[in-house]
Amino acid sequence: MVTTITPNNGTTLGGTPVTITGTNLAGATLVTIGGNAATNVVVVSATSITAITPPGSLGAKDVVVTTPGGASTGGTGLYTYVTVAPTVVAVSASGGLHHVEHVGAAVRLGNGNGEHDLPTC
Repeated sequence: MVTTITPNNGTTLGGTPVTITGTNLAGATLVTIGGNAATNVVVVSATSITAITPPGSLGAKDVVVTTPGGASTGGTGLYTYVTVAPTVVAVSASGGLHHVEHVGAAVRLGNGNGEHDLPTC
């Protein structure tokens, strides 16, 4: 029986390392989140498994561990896929960037011809 997954959320891209806890997890042969197989599954003990989340669609998903005794129960809606936050990877000064400042929840870029706010996370 799956009781928790930590962390309990990650981006739709997958790739989040998680620890699944519960009972009777020994000998696990498959871990799925939202029906998609996790990777790098390691059975740490009869009560703990580590894995890497697969890509998935937005929202709460079931966490299922399959052992020689069958599929687990109790993992209903335990993991939530969230939107990938945008990341600024570069700022070009080719237009005469005069200043960059952090303003509340945004980064403001100024080129002398106006201001442009980019949201931050």
